[in-house]
Amino acid sequence: MPRHSAGRPASAVLRRVLVALLVTSLIALAWLAFRGYQVRGALLEARAGLAQAVSGAGSGRIDAFVLAQQQASADVRTARGAVQDPLWRLAAAVPLAGRSFATVRDSTAVVGQVVDEVLPPLLEGATDLQEGQLLADGQVDLPLLAALAEDVQTSEAAARDAERAATAISERYLPPPVADARGDLVSQVQQLADGLTTGREALALAPAMLGADGPRRYFLAVHNNAEVRGTGGLVGAYAVVRAERGRLSLDRVGTNGDFETAPAPVVDLGPEFSARYDSEFARSYWSAAVLTPDWPSAAQIMAGLWRQQGGGQLDGVLGVDPVAMADILAVTGPAQVGGRSIGTQNVVDFVMRDEYALFADENLERKRVLADLAEGVYTKVSAGGYSAPAMLSALGRAGGSGHLQVWSAQPAEQSIIAPLRASGALPGEPGSYLHVVSNNAAGNKADYYVRRRVSYVRTAPGEATATVELTNTVDAQAVPPIVIGRLDEPAFPVEPGQTRQLVSVYVGAGQQVRRMFVDGVEASADLGTERGHGVGTVLVEIRPSRPTVITAEVTDPGGLLTYRQQPLVVDDELALEVPYVVD
Repeated sequence: MPRHSAGRPASAVLRRVLVALLVTSLIALAWLAFRGYQVRGALLEARAGLAQAVSGAGSGRIDAFVLAQQQASADVRTARGAVQDPLWRLAAAVPLAGRSFATVRDSTAVVGQVVDEVLPPLLEGATDLQEGQLLADGQVDLPLLAALAEDVQTSEAAARDAERAATAISERYLPPPVADARGDLVSQVQQLADGLTTGREALALAPAMLGADGPRRYFLAVHNNAEVRGTGGLVGAYAVVRAERGRLSLDRVGTNGDFETAPAPVVDLGPEFSARYDSEFARSYWSAAVLTPDWPSAAQIMAGLWRQQGGGQLDGVLGVDPVAMADILAVTGPAQVGGRSIGTQNVVDFVMRDEYALFADENLERKRVLADLAEGVYTKVSAGGYSAPAMLSALGRAGGSGHLQVWSAQPAEQSIIAPLRASGALPGEPGSYLHVVSNNAAGNKADYYVRRRVSYVRTAPGEATATVELTNTVDAQAVPPIVIGRLDEPAFPVEPGQTRQLVSVYVGAGQQVRRMFVDGVEASADLGTERGHGVGTVLVEIRPSRPTVITAEVTDPGGLLTYRQQPLVVDDELALEVPYVVD
């Protein structure tokens, strides 16, 4: 009895202690949950603010940059306050179970690094660029460009530090939501650092390419994607631009009527290229120079053809199409061409559709209008008076999508340009890769109306199937004959508006295209390689009445697929049933 009665108070005390511990634990957990909710929201807002700040700087919206940076800083302060809470620090110190808390703490530090160290130099550079005159009356301010390069280099170094800190955060023992958030942060910081590296490299090249060390001459090829070619479109007009100590001037502007056929190939691009293309035709004719999707190859041919016809030595070749012009004119405002206002809203349709109706019976005048447009866009750009950050952003978009392509005849410069999308170079690297390339084979302008849907599925280990569905949307009764005429003179009946293309499927370097089918029937495909990439090509008719379907059986090494978009009027519709990125 005494033992029993003496034990009751002890049990009551124990219960009270346990209840107190439970209540305290619940309060602590609730507080940690609140702090977790608080820090999660703050970090998400801060990362969104980072993206908005970088976008604002790149587009010349300095006010948007400042606002986004201020908001990101406030969000980081909130997150820091949460992860520095004594309970949070205690939870983060618990072995294994505290990994999530430690990861959030370390992620907060990385975001803070970006806000505090990466953004300020970018803001300074963007502000200087906005307040200065990078280009005015044909003169580029090279010192301003050099100062911007220093700011970008400072931001890049800070971004690389943040990248190292992010990748150092362990992914072990993390629940999926936290692991995913960590992975997203690493990816975002890597993309930011890579973008700054690209910017730094481009800015480092700019002074020499703008004639700081001596005069430069560049051939500007103006593509018309209405007659599609591997690099984008037929070269319909051109300009020769001179750069000397940052001063830009036009040496010459003309149309493809000025081009002369070379009596023999003007450049040796190696046996692989000769096996892929007719060695005489592709290296002697301007119209065939851009059959390849590899811009460095096409550029070298054009430089050789220009030199052969007496145009002189070139220091580089640039390619631009109406889609790139639309990006540029969005910044400069419209150009006046023959009494017409051509701007960002109508330049694509004007070049690839409307001018064929306006000049249906005046081919020479139509070609001259394209040359006048090129000169008009150059005049708007060289005059200045617009937002320099916005122009750099527009050029970056055009280069990043392949609508602006650059090749330098200087090997040291080209080695830096080559890895960039603006180089237009086939990467020539192993990995899962898909690139669908169309070349007009009818001699008409019907490709403005052709749309492509591309699908890709892995069928077995090491094997995949790529499918390209081509749809011809032309209304044959509503367009002039030059748009849908057939210079190839088919020996079989065709529908009104029916056109023809050579369609190539490129896969990764070291991979193969094994067989190709057209509308379910195995085709006599041209199978080979280019810059190490496996490639297969078929000749197809594309009718307005029904789609044409091309299927390619290919080898595939697995992993992330890189899809290279050919510069077209409209990007492909993608149905890729694998993880992929668009290059």
